[in-house]
Amino acid sequence: MTEHDSNTEPMSICTCGHTGDGLNSQHEGRRARLHRQDTMPYFAPGHGCCTVEGCDCGQFTWANFSPAAEKLVEFTWHEFCDWYLELSKPVLQSDSATVAQKRGTRRTLIEVLEELLRLLHPLMPFITEEIWAQVAPVAGKAGDTIMLQEYPGASMHPSGAAIEEETEWVRQFILGIRQIRGEMNIHPGKSLPVLLENSAEKDREFAEQNAHLLAHVGRIESVRSLAVDEEAPASATALLGNVRLLVPMAGIIDIEAEKARLGKQQERTNTDLGRMRTKLDNPDFVNNAPADVVTKTRHQAAELELQISQLDEQLGRLDGLR
Repeated sequence: MTEHDSNTEPMSICTCGHTGDGLNSQHEGRRARLHRQDTMPYFAPGHGCCTVEGCDCGQFTWANFSPAAEKLVEFTWHEFCDWYLELSKPVLQSDSATVAQKRGTRRTLIEVLEELLRLLHPLMPFITEEIWAQVAPVAGKAGDTIMLQEYPGASMHPSGAAIEEETEWVRQFILGIRQIRGEMNIHPGKSLPVLLENSAEKDREFAEQNAHLLAHVGRIESVRSLAVDEEAPASATALLGNVRLLVPMAGIIDIEAEKARLGKQQERTNTDLGRMRTKLDNPDFVNNAPADVVTKTRHQAAELELQISQLDEQLGRLDGLR
């Protein structure tokens, strides 16, 4: 479907990528399946792939761009830019990656970008036209203008459920470790050992097959599954389905020192909150001070209450380390 087609038909949108290893034909390069030895990292084909009617966002007609625009922005920013670009870097920057792996990764990046430009063109015509003119020759696309190119459809890309599952596992693993870093105030650049508790064979396979991605993107030092009867050390935890991701705290943070630091911070915050409440409990202040000052004081008190609640949660997590 092109820009010149009827404006009465709903468009199907496909927000998924396809890959090739650079050695296969153009047809083979569009297949939904990936071969790990040739094309890592992968891009979850079919993730976000749908017709608009099936996405509960109404029909993508020329009079109603908003739902489709939201889908496209979500995919472009949060899938392609946030994740695939980051997952590509370990391959493209690696001295150990094969020529085929790097070629396949670059091919995926450029082909998905070219298709994204066609998806976005009805919503952002001028900038996509300009960028497409530069990208198209590299992606092997011929034509004078993006306006006359075929509009991507969901049927062009078969679903790859197994690849999607593995991609999502990697993503949720990394997000779980980032959550632990934030909760425990661990520096983002520090490499962490991770233990898998209650892991299935598939979890262990995913961890082994994606070790280089977890190491580079998630800053993971090592991943090891606990034996059935093995006692877990004192750890911060995050959930990944039925699996518990454990980051042992020994050597990473001094739990007692961290509790002392948070306790002092909580004490200072309680003192500040007490001063704010004294003001707000004073009728002379509430009735005579300028309204904006009173409002600001209330906002400050609310922020301090939130900080105290967060500190309580952090202290609770430290107490709960096992």
